[in-house]
Amino acid sequence: MALRNAIAGFVLLLLTGGYALLIATIPDRTLPNTPGPTFFPWLITAAGGLLSLVLLVQGVAGLRAHKEDSGDTRRPGAFDWAAALALAWFALYLVALPTAGFIAASIVFFAGLMVLYGAHTPLVVIASSVGIPFALYLLFRHVFTIILPTGIW
Repeated sequence: MALRNAIAGFVLLLLTGGYALLIATIPDRTLPNTPGPTFFPWLITAAGGLLSLVLLVQGVAGLRAHKEDSGDTRRPGAFDWAAALALAWFALYLVALPTAGFIAASIVFFAGLMVLYGAHTPLVVIASSVGIPFALYLLFRHVFTIILPTGIW
């Protein structure tokens, strides 16, 4: 697993670097007090680069320690039903988003994912699945001034 992480981290760092080169060619706007067209791509590039670097360091550290035990009890090549169900849940979320709106669809989406991946405390599931969409809505609506889908409900 450590070798895979190191290789994936290296490849992702290369892809992030290529993406950064493409972003550097985007012309900048001269409007005052606006983030410009490269703001979100640079934000994504910075986050992707940081996560890729962490993955690379984790992989190299695992290689040095010679620890190949990932704690995964599944046999190699076994079908991951949880991942397939999460992907189907995400597809349903995308279908429901225009009709239900961002907040309503996201509350159900986050609650379903939390239950799927083992959150057992109802208070945590309810508080997180309501709090995260509202925080994201406020961030995008009032900080980034991006209108999210409101739905027809």
